[in-house]
Amino acid sequence: MYFRISFKYKYEKELKMKNHYIPQFIIKKFSKAINVFNLKNGNIRENRPSFKVFYEKGIYDDEVEKTLNFNIETPFSKLLDDKLLTSESSITITREELLLIKRYMLVSSIRAQGEEHFREFLNTIFNY
Repeated sequence: MYFRISFKYKYEKELKMKNHYIPQFIIKKFSKAINVFNLKNGNIRENRPSFKVFYEKGIYDDEVEKTLNFNIETPFSKLLDDKLLTSESSITITREELLLIKRYMLVSSIRAQGEEHFREFLNTIFNY
């Protein structure tokens, strides 16, 4: 499974999509709704759906969001549900599945380091 990403990041581009730094499929594994505590102001927001938590707008443009979702997050979510979480003993994965897991872990670890670091990573990897 190989994919090629070719796009140019334009900061002035309108950003409509929410960029989840914790993918929704992971959030949904815990609950249909989640309570969120804001460390800055001490507020608690209860029963928030997955699409309304753990995101920022403007981390990257909509094209990057769609590319990551289509090429990494959706296939990884399917692999997680269909193979990784269903096995009761051992799991055998293909090279392509291993590569997908590595890609997902790389993107997730870079995202977790913050918006600036993620943008720098994208600039380095994809030259935009």
